[in-house]
Amino acid sequence: MKKTTGAQTAGNTLAILAQSLYLLNLLLLPGLALIGLVVLWWKNRSSHDSLGRCHLVQSLTLSAWLTGLLGGGGLLIWQTVGSSPSGISILLLYLIVVHTGFVLIGMIALAKAMSHQHFHVSGRRCPNP
Repeated sequence: MKKTTGAQTAGNTLAILAQSLYLLNLLLLPGLALIGLVVLWWKNRSSHDSLGRCHLVQSLTLSAWLTGLLGGGGLLIWQTVGSSPSGISILLLYLIVVHTGFVLIGMIALAKAMSHQHFHVSGRRCPNP
């Protein structure tokens, strides 16, 4: 059985909290949980714990991408085909698929945080302190 140190446990807690706030932002309290995530990042932005900081940065990055894709993509679809009934169906399908994809990514990230593993959405590694 692997023994964990205090630093690993604190990093794991920060990582789990970051990913939980990300999912809470998507599923239950949009906006409020995002504010909590930004406050958590502000307090821990120079933390020496790489696991927690990595999950924190990745959850903020995913939140920014989701906002851009839902807002920008949804607005673009609405402007091009939103006046027809089939266009509204396409818009709803787009919003549901994008949102569900980001929820699934968040669930994978939370599982990684709970198992003390780093999570990298893109090919970029986590930033150094």
